Amino acid sequence: MKAGYTVLVVPGTGASQVLAGAATCNGTTSQSSYHATATPATLGQTGTRAFATNNSGSVYQNYTGVAIPASLAGARFCSKRQAPFVIPASVPVGCLQFRKRLQT
Repeated sequence: MKAGYTVLVVPGTGASQVLAGAATCNGTTSQSSYHATATPATLGQTGTRAFATNNSGSVYQNYTGVAIPASLAGARFCSKRQAPFVIPASVPVGCLQFRKRLQT
């Protein structure tokens, strides 16, 4: 949990195995793509929106607080990184770290 949100990272649609779990930093199989979601830990108290991203670098949101599926159905575009965001295939999904960047 981070700032009242539960963050989950899973293999993306059509992902393929890059490294076996035994070869990664945390024993989790490394995948070629990812889908990450952030949902309120307590809907209405810690947040009201849900967020999702994938290796495209775009961020999507919904106002229901329900996890956004990999298809991004029901989600609205929120923002796009200015530069292409590419995660090397050698980085295990379980080892990804997300950083919160505040923009004014």
